[in-house]
Amino acid sequence: MTAPEILMEIGRVKPHQYTDDTLMRWLSELDGRVWEDVMSNYLPKDQKPALPYSATDALTQLLIPFPHDDVYIKWLTAQIDYHNADFDRYNNSMLMWQDAYQGFVDSFTRSHVAKAVHISGIRGIIA
Repeated sequence: MTAPEILMEIGRVKPHQYTDDTLMRWLSELDGRVWEDVMSNYLPKDQKPALPYSATDALTQLLIPFPHDDVYIKWLTAQIDYHNADFDRYNNSMLMWQDAYQGFVDSFTRSHVAKAVHISGIRGIIA
C-alpha cells in the first residue's frame, strides 16, 4: 500500500487536524521500527527504505504488505488519539495496533529465512 492511500484512508475513518507532513513522519517512525526490529534480520541492506518519508513522496511504497497493512491505520489512529490527549482511546488504539503488528511480525518471520552469519568462524543463523 502506498502512503497516499493510507493518508486518504485515515482521513476517511478518523477525521483529524494534522498535516500530511506530520502523518508521514509518524509513518516513517513506524517503518523505521519495522525495518530495524523485523526486516533487517531477513532482507539485504540495499532494500532499506529511504527514511524519513516526506509528504511529497507521492508513490512511497510502505513496508508492510497486504493483508497486514491495516497496521498503518491503527498506528495513525493511536498517534492521533495520543496527540489529542484522548488517552482512553489511545490505550484502546494501541492495543489494536499491537495485536495487528504482532500478527504481521509472526507472519513475516514464518515466511522468511534469517540471513546466515559467521560467528567465531562457525556458520550460524541469527534467530
